[in-house]
Amino acid sequence: MFSRNAEAYDLRLDQACVFIQDDSTCVKGKFHIYLPRSASLKDIRVKLIGSMNLPRDDSLFEKTREILTLLSDHALGSSKTLNSFQLSAGNYEFPFSIPLPSAMTDTVTGPKHMYQMYYVQATIERRFRYNTVVSQPIRIYHPPVLGQLMPSDPMTLEGQTKTDIQYCISMPDLNVPFASSFTVNCWIAPLSKNLKLRNVSLAVIEKHYLRVTATAAESVMHNVMTRNWTRTSTIFSAEQKFSGVTGSPDDLSPEWSLDLPVHLPDSFDLASQSVSTSSINIIHEVVVQAEFENTEIHAVVKMDAKIPFSIYMTPAVIGEDATIHNQSIECFSNIGETPPPYGDHKADAILLAWEGNLRRLGLETSPSFSDQCCQLELANASSQYIGSSASIEPPAYGSYPTA
Repeated sequence: MFSRNAEAYDLRLDQACVFIQDDSTCVKGKFHIYLPRSASLKDIRVKLIGSMNLPRDDSLFEKTREILTLLSDHALGSSKTLNSFQLSAGNYEFPFSIPLPSAMTDTVTGPKHMYQMYYVQATIERRFRYNTVVSQPIRIYHPPVLGQLMPSDPMTLEGQTKTDIQYCISMPDLNVPFASSFTVNCWIAPLSKNLKLRNVSLAVIEKHYLRVTATAAESVMHNVMTRNWTRTSTIFSAEQKFSGVTGSPDDLSPEWSLDLPVHLPDSFDLASQSVSTSSINIIHEVVVQAEFENTEIHAVVKMDAKIPFSIYMTPAVIGEDATIHNQSIECFSNIGETPPPYGDHKADAILLAWEGNLRRLGLETSPSFSDQCCQLELANASSQYIGSSASIEPPAYGSYPTA
């Protein structure tokens, strides 16, 4: 494994990506050491380090400043007397397990940024020689919890522009897994037959709102406590052109119905997840634009619509080795059995099936949601026990309580 003539070190993690499920979640791995001859060492330890690096694009602040957000230090080998100890020649393996606190910021990386990073660092300290440091990056996330995301329903946006163009934009869900694909349905109907459709474009916009705290020296020098920055990037775009498409002369209301596919980037360097912390706020939105030409006055008329949505990390998409598995959101939305006819179903059965589907999707139900499900089931049982002459009608789809 190692060269037989020189010291060698290897730090291996059991998982390159960890999702914090509960307080028992740990970062595990092994630190391998090969010594061709006996060595005098002072200490062998491993650390989990978290650092936040926000841009400081301002002449008032330093250009770069790294803030330590987590430090978990664990000794693997040391002398009880704090003196050097001898380690004879040979191969050594030091397993370690570092508990993860439940309240910690997720890894946040994306287009031209690494706002929040974590890495495991193994160090061999020597008394009279340089220290040996080996590190490996690790991604840490919390699984999404129902009640902390947007309402998990299809989104439809309808409206009419000032230039009398009616539109209806819809997407299958407001919560989309990272690196997934989905379809945006677009219906456009100009009220004037003189409007000729030229192109329809779709873009996924990622907006960053950053809040940077000044250092003590910067605060005194410039009388500034915080600074805010905004960054915007396009993580997906597509365009469909039309060559002079209009309605027929007898058609007073021409209309177009389009299915626009969206493929989110499958790279951690090209897109971020949606984030909301005191320092970092990242939001996403789908922007649909249509451009018309008014053949009567030879002017360009535009329509645009925006739908905000959330991108989340889930183990259903990101593996333990940090590889990304592309998924279509339709695969998630079609999970499970087809619901029975409206008059034949029971509220508790649908809730249980829905909760199972969410677990397959990588979502967890919040305690309050589960409690409400139980309360609804008990309420239905109590109503049937009273024996009212009127039949108990189950709630309509989409009307179940949410957290």
